[in-house]
Amino acid sequence: MAGYLDYWCSLDITGSAERDSLTVALETEFEDVDRMVDCLIDERQKRRREIALELVPIEAGIYTSLCNEASNRGLIFTPQLQEKLHDTAHAKAIVIREEREQEGARARMRARQREREAERLQRRLNGEKIRDSPRERPEQTYKADERRHLQLRAQAELFLLKQDLRALGEE
Repeated sequence: MAGYLDYWCSLDITGSAERDSLTVALETEFEDVDRMVDCLIDERQKRRREIALELVPIEAGIYTSLCNEASNRGLIFTPQLQEKLHDTAHAKAIVIREEREQEGARARMRARQREREAERLQRRLNGEKIRDSPRERPEQTYKADERRHLQLRAQAELFLLKQDLRALGEE
């Protein structure tokens, strides 16, 4: 169930249309589909509340700086201007939050790569033989590919020469 929650909670699950589509997709795999769908909807709503709480301080800071900038320009704060500033602050807050989330994901990925490399190094130090993938040693892969290409070309030339000799021998 955790795998399905991770997958489905990235979708916008807010209303009856989404509930119906989830029901159709999941009814063949789970016996208690209604409970599963309710759980998915609850998880998505909980995640939206968490995101909204993360956006509040970011949006407040941006709104304050936009208000300061508007007052420095001598603009009069009308309800329309305040609404526009709120909308702009909200849009910028979403972008900033997404950038932070992406940076966090990149940092986690780099940490996992460092851990894997440390494990590989430890296994090498312990004497285990480790086969490197082509992307870890591109220059050696290139040389090996070049060597295989030259061998294949030589075999093809030899084959063609043998055919030519047979053709000459038959004449």
